Amino acid sequence: VEAMHKLSGDVEDIDVKRAAGLLVPRVLHTATGSRRKKWFDVGQESDGTLRAAGIITALLQSPPVPVIGVEEPELTIHPGAVPVLIDFLRQASRTSQVIVATHSPEMLDLVEPEEIRVISRVDGVSIVRPLERPQVEAVRSRLMSLGDLHRTVGLRPQLELGFEEPG
Repeated sequence: VEAMHKLSGDVEDIDVKRAAGLLVPRVLHTATGSRRKKWFDVGQESDGTLRAAGIITALLQSPPVPVIGVEEPELTIHPGAVPVLIDFLRQASRTSQVIVATHSPEMLDLVEPEEIRVISRVDGVSIVRPLERPQVEAVRSRLMSLGDLHRTVGLRPQLELGFEEPG
């Protein structure tokens, strides 16, 4: 619930009630600047609230799972909540391998270049490599952000990985 409050601002509690033999999840909202509270069935919630709840549930599950994959976590979530979502992704990465796929320049601007892996498709094979060194240096020297690079020339993989092939 605290995680949802950080993302949506007015979610105070989440519970499940029984109605006609079914379990119905619902969310308690507090009106901004007021003490008025109202329960809403999850069918009345925004796509962003439901998506954030699902992602946070996956990230904070106990016991932690070995790998968590999240595709485009920023979709339908208010842009102001994306930094908080990044915090939850980082927290989960302490106990699980977290893989995030995104095309969002705004989200890229919230991570370090060393955290980025670029996926290329070559001859029907997916290749995963770190970000190209000159692009990492451009970000480190504050010439461009990761989002700027993505918008303009695109993120490029490091072609040489710095090790020799077995002979």
